[in-house]
Amino acid sequence: WRSFGPGEGRASVPYRWQPSANLYEVENGVVVRMDVAGLREGDYRVRLAEGRIVVDGQRRERPPRSILACHQVEIASGHFRSEITLPWEVEADELEIDYSDGMIEIFVPRRRDGTR
Repeated sequence: WRSFGPGEGRASVPYRWQPSANLYEVENGVVVRMDVAGLREGDYRVRLAEGRIVVDGQRRERPPRSILACHQVEIASGHFRSEITLPWEVEADELEIDYSDGMIEIFVPRRRDGTR
């Protein structure tokens, strides 16, 4: 699989981070698991575009109230985009998307005619 760095593809939105992702081949398609802890429904969108799964959105920083000082910041926030090139043709209209425990899981079935 191939992923693209922050900012590639859409110059109008500054992408500040890119979630980690795994791509698995399963018997009847592919599964993508993406680490996006802290997102809520509506903070991201998933779509197929030219043989790639594209996930983009925004993780909002939710700092505690009454901060006196910030001594360490490692959790990325802001706009993100990740593109994962699929290894074969898929059924574009049959995406199954689940978000739980900070992970987006996307299942895309292999084309019914079996082409790769």
